[in-house]
Amino acid sequence: MRRENARERLAAALLPEEVPVLTVEAESSPPARGGLLAVTPTRVVFASTTDAWTMELRRVTSVFLEQEYSRGLIRIESAQPRFFGAEASDAQRVVAAIRAGRP
Repeated sequence: MRRENARERLAAALLPEEVPVLTVEAESSPPARGGLLAVTPTRVVFASTTDAWTMELRRVTSVFLEQEYSRGLIRIESAQPRFFGAEASDAQRVVAAIRAGRP
């Protein structure tokens, strides 16, 4: 049920005709909230059961991956940095997609 709620929030956060290039399960940090992290051609979108967050790729100044065993920490730098945790392989794909989409 929680995952379905996150999917509904993600769908609501996407713009009309916006299609994610990549969607993975992730947790925002802090606070640790599970949800879905999606990368579209123009934005990064995180949706949990309680809220949604978006960032235009052109506003991302840099993105980093810190990996520890099977987990990865994604750090998205902008005016207000955001952190997300995910499986290491998913985190690598998110970082690559953000880097590829940034101007």
